[in-house]
Amino acid sequence: MSMKYTLLRPDDPVWPAKIGHAYQQLRASFSHLFPYYFMHATFPALGGQVVLVEGDQGVEYAGFLFPKALSDGVRTYTLRLHARTWPPAPRQQATEAEIAAGIASVLQPEQVQIDWYDPAAEHPFRDTHHPVGEFDLGAPSREEVSQIHRLQQQIWGVSDPYYPSDIYSSSFPPALALVARHEGQVAGFLLAFYRFDGPSHALAERHQHRQTGKTPPEWPTERHIEVQSMGVDPSFRRRHLGFHLMRFLAHQAFQQGVTTLHWTTDPLQFPNVAFYFGKLRTISAAFYPDHYPFQNALNRVPASRFAIHWHLDSGRVRAVHSIHPLHAASTTSTRLTRLADWPGVVILNDGPNDGPNNGTNERPGGDTEAQARDRGGDTVALEIPADWTRMQQENLDLAAQWRATTDRLLQRYVGLRAGQYVVTEVAVAGPRRYLVARRSTRALWDELTRPGDA
Repeated sequence: MSMKYTLLRPDDPVWPAKIGHAYQQLRASFSHLFPYYFMHATFPALGGQVVLVEGDQGVEYAGFLFPKALSDGVRTYTLRLHARTWPPAPRQQATEAEIAAGIASVLQPEQVQIDWYDPAAEHPFRDTHHPVGEFDLGAPSREEVSQIHRLQQQIWGVSDPYYPSDIYSSSFPPALALVARHEGQVAGFLLAFYRFDGPSHALAERHQHRQTGKTPPEWPTERHIEVQSMGVDPSFRRRHLGFHLMRFLAHQAFQQGVTTLHWTTDPLQFPNVAFYFGKLRTISAAFYPDHYPFQNALNRVPASRFAIHWHLDSGRVRAVHSIHPLHAASTTSTRLTRLADWPGVVILNDGPNDGPNNGTNERPGGDTEAQARDRGGDTVALEIPADWTRMQQENLDLAAQWRATTDRLLQRYVGLRAGQYVVTEVAVAGPRRYLVARRSTRALWDELTRPGDA
């Protein structure tokens, strides 16, 4: 039968509704689908594509094209195909070649190669093992996937697995999955995906287009990695396990010629931002309010996120020798600056309220937000909660006030446009916690991303 192929575009204002409608029609293969919030917010940022295949009775298939490889301007996608009924009815069946050719036709003038992948098939698992300190890191076995799911449920308080089990297999190349084992049990995990992107120096343009899905015609020129999820068993925290997982992923990235990693994080989770900015030496140049359409134990108010960038080849990262994957494995201390170490810093808020206080509570005074704009300070600081998770559990109204205030300020100040700032550090002043951002200039961006010596 004849098939109609329709490319769904993230710049379409009704993109979320179209994805939601497609998911409703694909309920027969629901156990193999990615979570809706992933398709809504993350998949477009990867450079992923969605194609609906319609027959006489409406949508028969949905094809999700995951970035896999990039060579000589040719993008290779892994096609993850879902049928409206499972197994497909005889009238639905089309050959792999027919569907792949039809999907490729709507991606023109893009040069593409499409690799077929059946999410419902039985796939092999090839676990690997690499001792790192007291842990054993590597790709998971089939049996360890259930331990990953249990750990996700424990950390985020969810009842269902976040991601389908087959993506942890060795047959789904767009995903990179790691587990950390301790005495044979999974103590932590990490899940990442390949991402098509532009060069690091063009990140400002990429952020301008991320929400619309429109990218400059010369892109993509590079393959990056997007870290989607990482979790550590609470009983193993403060044992550098997250650091070991990220460093091991960085080593894998370097082996494949990938030097830029991305992920998102809640800007109000101080332990996380301290780890990323203070230990891994990442930076953030974009903020997405209410980014994920979900709620769980760690996200009881709108799930706003920073975009985090880890430039592995930069002097900023290479200078911390124990982080760089070319150096021997070790841990390094987290860099926490004192707010007093930033002379002239403009403080943007007094907790959940706009504007600074008068210097009480062991906190230096600063300009109001309006004064900050007028003065054009080179450095700004945003106060964040010391324990965001506890605040959400104990005082949801206060948490909502914090989120509303910081969302507004981060939207105004974080970015690469003139008058905006790049988040580079965390700072403390007595019991209070801050994000520190520096004025965005081409010179600063070059400083933060310029390759350095090993």
